[in-house]
Amino acid sequence: MTILFITNNLPPVVDGVGDYTYNIARQFAMHRHKVYIVCRDNAEVNTHVEGMTIVPCVKAWGWSCYKPIVQLIREKGIEVVSLQYVPHGFHPKGLPFAMISVMKQIKAKGVKVMVFCHEISISYVEKKTLKRYLIYSAMRYTIKKILQQTDAVATSIDYYYNILRQLAPNTKCCPPVPIVANIPRSHKTKEELRLLKNRIAARNEVIVSFFGKRNVKNSIIAINHLIKEGLEIKVLFIGNSSQEETYGLNRMNYYQTGIIELQDIDQYLQVSDILILPESNLSGCSFKSGALSAAFRDGVAVLSSIGFLTSKKLVDGYNILNTNFDAVSDIENRLRQLIENPSLRIEIGKHAQFTVQSHTWENTYSAYMSLLSEI
Repeated sequence: MTILFITNNLPPVVDGVGDYTYNIARQFAMHRHKVYIVCRDNAEVNTHVEGMTIVPCVKAWGWSCYKPIVQLIREKGIEVVSLQYVPHGFHPKGLPFAMISVMKQIKAKGVKVMVFCHEISISYVEKKTLKRYLIYSAMRYTIKKILQQTDAVATSIDYYYNILRQLAPNTKCCPPVPIVANIPRSHKTKEELRLLKNRIAARNEVIVSFFGKRNVKNSIIAINHLIKEGLEIKVLFIGNSSQEETYGLNRMNYYQTGIIELQDIDQYLQVSDILILPESNLSGCSFKSGALSAAFRDGVAVLSSIGFLTSKKLVDGYNILNTNFDAVSDIENRLRQLIENPSLRIEIGKHAQFTVQSHTWENTYSAYMSLLSEI
C-alpha cells in the first residue's frame, strides 16, 4: 500500500498529533508499506527519517494548499490518504473551513480517504455563551463536511465516537483506538533511576510530578498545606515550567527539569510516585492524553478528574484517583491518601499498567488496517 498522512507538524516540533502521526506512520513503514507524510513547511521538521518520505510543503492551511498534496498523490501513486485531524492544528481558531475543500479535491483523485479525529470541537457544555455556541457549531459543521469526503473515520475515545456516529452515520467507523503514549519508554537501569531519584529527592521525599503546561495552582496550594503538616513531598515539574508556576513553593521543595528532549522525559515519569494531571472537573481526563497513557504504562499512580470524556475503564480507586481540582481541600485529602499509603500507590499503578497493556502502536496499526480493509 502507498499511504499519505496529512498532519500540521512533525518531530522535533512539539506537537502531540505530530508525534502520533510519526509513530503510526513508522508502523506502516515497518510493515513495508510505502509511506509519505505532508506537513507544514517548517525548517525544524526532521525530513531524514528512514522508511518514509516527509514533505513539509504546506505554507498555510488555506484554500489552495491542496495543490502540492494533489500533485504528490498523482506523482507517487498514493492509494490511501489519512488526515490526522485536530481543528486548531489546521486553523488558529479551530475553524479550518478550507480543509473541507482540500479533502474534496483529494477525494476527487480516486484515493481511499480515512480521517483520525484527535479532537472534534470545543465543548459547549462547559461554558454556555453565545460566542462559544457559535464556534462549537461551526467546528461540528466543519468536521461533518470533511467526513462527507471520506470513506472511514476513527477516534480515540467513546465520547468522540458517539458524536461521529451522529455526524456521519454512513461512514465506516471502528471502535475507539486509544492514544498510545507518545513519550518513548526509557530503558535506564534500576541503578540509574535510583541515582536520578536521589538527585531529585535527596531526603527520600514522595515525588509528586506535573507534566507540561497545566493549571497547577490549586494543586500547589494543596501540596503546600500538606508540607506544612509535615509530609515529606518533593514536587517535580517535568518539561517547560517557569518560576511563577511554583506558586510560592519553597525552593527546597521542588525540582524543575526545564525543557528536555522527548526521549529524556520518561525517566522522570518512572521515578515519580504520583503524577497530577489537572483537568476540568466536567470533561475529566481521557485516553486521548499521551501523558496519561505514558504514566499508566510506567505504573505511576495518577491523580486527575473524571468527566464526560473519561472512559469507563478509568475507575476511581482502582487504576486512578479522582479529585475536584476546584476544591483545594479535596486535592489535599486525595493526595494525603496516596502519600500516606505507599501500598495504595503501588496497587493503583499496577492496575493502571494492566489497563493499557493493549495500548500499543502495533495494535493501533492493526486497527487502521482493519478499518482500511473495509473500504
